Amino acid sequence: MSSVIEAPNARRFIRELLKQTRGERVTSLDLISSHASCSTQLSERLATELGLRIINAEVRLSREARLDLAMAEASRGFLYEASRFLEWMDFERFAERCLRELGFDTARNVRFKGSSRRWQVDVVGVKNSLLVCMDCKHWAPPMSPSRFRVPEMHQLNATKLFAERFARERQCEINALPIILTLFQPHFSQPAGAVIVDIQRLPGMLRDLTPYTPSMPFLTFPPEDGRKPYQAQGRLVDLKMNLVIVGAGTMGSGIAYSSITAGHDVTVVEQDRKLLDLGMRRIHDYIDKGVSKGIIDLAAASKMKSRLHGTIDFSEACRNAEIVVEAVFEDPTVKEEVFATLDKASPAKTIIASNTSSISIAKLASATRRPEKVLGLHFFNPVPTMKLVEVIKGEQTSEETVKEASKFVQSLGKTVVQSADRTGFIVNRSLMPFLNESIKLLDEGVSSREDIDKAFILGTNHPMGPLQLADFIGLDVVLSTLKVLQSEYGDCFHPAESLVKMVEKGNLGRKTKRGFYVY
Repeated sequence: MSSVIEAPNARRFIRELLKQTRGERVTSLDLISSHASCSTQLSERLATELGLRIINAEVRLSREARLDLAMAEASRGFLYEASRFLEWMDFERFAERCLRELGFDTARNVRFKGSSRRWQVDVVGVKNSLLVCMDCKHWAPPMSPSRFRVPEMHQLNATKLFAERFARERQCEINALPIILTLFQPHFSQPAGAVIVDIQRLPGMLRDLTPYTPSMPFLTFPPEDGRKPYQAQGRLVDLKMNLVIVGAGTMGSGIAYSSITAGHDVTVVEQDRKLLDLGMRRIHDYIDKGVSKGIIDLAAASKMKSRLHGTIDFSEACRNAEIVVEAVFEDPTVKEEVFATLDKASPAKTIIASNTSSISIAKLASATRRPEKVLGLHFFNPVPTMKLVEVIKGEQTSEETVKEASKFVQSLGKTVVQSADRTGFIVNRSLMPFLNESIKLLDEGVSSREDIDKAFILGTNHPMGPLQLADFIGLDVVLSTLKVLQSEYGDCFHPAESLVKMVEKGNLGRKTKRGFYVY
């Protein structure tokens, strides 16, 4: 953009232009110049740079042009200033544009009849199983949450009714999210019923949105038959086991939370007290969020916490263990050392499972004296919401071990798929080269990161693009998995150069707030 846009009075001119052209009314350019304290010469230069159509010294902006102008100001860091002069219809168009750019089918001012009244949703967006229902409030939210109570309940109820009908008509599962769009981000904690987001944060929030985003209050509605053919319906097996989780990171804490939710007694083991406390806090946060959203009542939360224990003593933790699940970093040497320790600390009857996403189970079993009791249980992130677990049978794993481990997985309400013990198993053997090649497209300048992701979201109906997914998984995890696959299958899995550099810099994706995108 020319330097005239950066002139000291340019901001005032643009804000005055947005203010005076509300409702598509015709306004004198001299009036705008006067109110903005701009010279006629500067005003004319700004009008030319902005592409304004001037007729008889008067200007008129369509709603689309006003929105384009406000968004251009947003790109220069002046969104709040410009958006003060937008109207509620401009907010709706802005929300609809954000959704469409991410591949959503949209509609505005959707009206429908409930049992006792009529309802309206300002903006609706649909993509795959995602349904976004948005209420556009063009006023700035107050410091107190009280002003949001009525809009929150209205939006929650409207979304529930609309999503129920939508799931029934489409005959598919729908994950619905009620959103209230505002001018400024409120200065209080989010309510449990709806997401309150300001216009500056909306594009990024929608870009990162998937049905598995744990912080979002999704409402899930199955079709009339209750489930898809391949989905488990609740917990298929009811049992209680003594479970040990080794590693309290993202995966370990997720497995622990899912297990105590299903009624198992769980002991989490870590190598030092700091890591253990961090992991235990993460699990307690899962429970507390469930309570705040009304998913878990206080009595159930208390029971869940009573079933959870933590220690740094392997021998004490494994003394009565029926199943031990290892969930440490994806490094063969580290995992073999852990397996050797677990073998010595656990009773002979104990099943030892690895949450590895790619490492050979036979190799891990060789570190123990019980290869028939060793197998892979590959959970997916985030564990509480992802329904799949890969069960990997090693060369010497007994059928009884596979049967017992599968029962445990099904007790969590998850679906089992079995894989032979081939490095990468099912999902990562296919997924990692896909992610790696997508990163290479970026390295080679074939396309931008946004267009690479958009191509797969719109072209193959993926819920998120490959670069977004790599950030979500963790770039360090992607890199270590590719290295394991490369050692087994050769240079077809050689990691992309930029991936290696980003991990070296500590930019690991969403967990460090910076990867291919900034979060």
